[in-house]
This record gives sequence, structure tokens and C-alpha cells, in this order.
Amino acid sequence: MSNFSRISSRRQWRASVVALTLMVLGLPALAQSAELAGSEWRPDWADGATSPSGTEVLVRFEAEGRVTGNGGCNRFFGSYRVTNDAIEFGPLGATRMACPDPVMDHETALFKVLEAAKRFKRNGAKLSLFDADGAELMQLVQTDWG
Repeated sequence: MSNFSRISSRRQWRASVVALTLMVLGLPALAQSAELAGSEWRPDWADGATSPSGTEVLVRFEAEGRVTGNGGCNRFFGSYRVTNDAIEFGPLGATRMACPDPVMDHETALFKVLEAAKRFKRNGAKLSLFDADGAELMQLVQTDWG
């Protein structure tokens, strides 16, 4: 075998090892994203508050990085991105219906929490969102858990 063949063979082997390593390292991000896509969640608490009675608050993680839901008064929509345990929402938009202050205040807090979330942890049907400093912002319970 010539020197050129040995060098070429080594380069191919190294390229294969690098590609395999990148695939293996990328799997947690793909798994996390895949486990959120298609799921629906109800906030258990946000900033220590509970949802006002008679309101339906939902967060849906859709395919292709879209998030939609209902903040209790208005429907909202936007994007999300997951990489390993990091999560980023936004920008978020919403319809502009007016509701009584307790509902609007809670909805505003929900949107702020989503936009402040930087990390997440899923434990079965429970999802926790954390800020950049690691403080827990919100817990959610999966509504389509089966």
C-alpha cells in the first residue's frame, strides 16, 4: 500500500469517527426536541400563581419548532428551539381580546415566563422551565399523557 493510500485511508477513518461522534452527541438534542413535539401542557403554577378559575391555559409544542396555546384569554403562537436541556421561546404573538384583570395579569405572567425560560427538565408528564440562573419559573403537566 502506498503512502498516499495509507494517508487517504486514515483521513477517511478519522472523518467517519468525527461524523459518528457528532451523530452520537447530537442525539440528546434530537430526543429532547422529539419528546416535546406534538405534546400539550397545562401550567401547574407560574410565579407562584394558579390559573384563575374558569380559564383554560394550554401550551402546545408542535412540529418544526412552533408553539401555540391559550393563555387564559388569548390564543398565542410563536416559535421554540430545543438544544439538549436548553429551550428558547419567541418571539411570541397573541390575539388581542380583553379579559378581566386577574386573567390578563396571569396571561401576561405566563408569556413573560415562557420568554424568560432558558432551560427545561422533563420527568414523565411533568415539565419544569428554568431561567438562565437555574431558578425554576414554572411547572407544567402534560394533558395528552397516555
